[in-house]
Amino acid sequence: LDGRAYEAAETITPRIRPPTVERLAAAFDEAQKRYARWGVTSIHLMNNDKTAEMTLAALTAVKPLQKWTVYSWGTWQTTAQRIPDAWAVINTAAKQAPAKVRVEGPKWILDGTPIEQNSFQRAVYDGRPGWRGRSNFSDEQLREILQLALAHPTQLTLHVVGDAETDRLLNMMAQLAPASVWRSKRVRIEHGDGIGRDAFERVAGLGLVVIQNPTHLAIPPTARKKEHEHNIVLKSVEDAGIPLALGSDGGPREQNPFLNLMLAVVFPNEPAEALTREQALTAYTAGGAYAEGEERRKGRLAPGFAADLAVLSQDVLTIPTPQLPATTSLLTMVDGEVIFADAMFAPPR
Repeated sequence: LDGRAYEAAETITPRIRPPTVERLAAAFDEAQKRYARWGVTSIHLMNNDKTAEMTLAALTAVKPLQKWTVYSWGTWQTTAQRIPDAWAVINTAAKQAPAKVRVEGPKWILDGTPIEQNSFQRAVYDGRPGWRGRSNFSDEQLREILQLALAHPTQLTLHVVGDAETDRLLNMMAQLAPASVWRSKRVRIEHGDGIGRDAFERVAGLGLVVIQNPTHLAIPPTARKKEHEHNIVLKSVEDAGIPLALGSDGGPREQNPFLNLMLAVVFPNEPAEALTREQALTAYTAGGAYAEGEERRKGRLAPGFAADLAVLSQDVLTIPTPQLPATTSLLTMVDGEVIFADAMFAPPR
């Protein structure tokens, strides 16, 4: 033992102070109210570090304002959980979901990130001769994850960051099923930093959906070599015909979606990869709906779609870019029901 914890390090905290339904419900309630004030009508929750049963009990207690999709969590350490168990959890949890809540997944963490030099990369890391990061699963385990995903109706979500790990995933997917089958599964790739330009065609052909997080653009690339092909890109993904959604990767601290929009249209380190405001807004709305397979029900203002909408405090398509993070909602509706109203929209007493 050297005093360091890898990958599942954050699971130590719940063991020291185990979560309770009450504490979780209070955190969810505070988060959903803050998101309502930003005009957010749907939430994708990656359910790490807690059981699906506890999360659903907490959501039941708070009565969800938004539409939640809870993605169950596949542990990276299979000594504690057999891989098939991750799908068994979904079948049980789905029956406990309250109104406005769907259960999908599981999500698997296939490798780490460049920050701790554990994303699995083609090139070696600076200052660590011979070290290219690592995969969290063997080839046999990855094959089992993908085979079970093909056999179950729920959506597979994969944290994949390194370009070598992306190569491994794409090769395994091609071995197991035709591209047409994978397109029907709509596998989510969380982050997608390792999707180099030489992999764009394969990713698009398999129908993978990339969920990128603009707030990562504010992290100094301390562990990335400039010459690596797998720096974060946005416009190139869009131009390659790969479905793109934007999300916060917010963890326990929810994040301002309009800060994410600003970063996506500025792209501080590589402006050529910036999205237009229309593209960024579409990725956050219709792109998010597509990423969870709900694009025929929500994500756009169109006849027959859910009345999920927000009246914003300013026009995010025209205001000066630095003012984007100051945007709030004046009126937020989900299925036509008001979940937040600014004083100017409050009914007269």
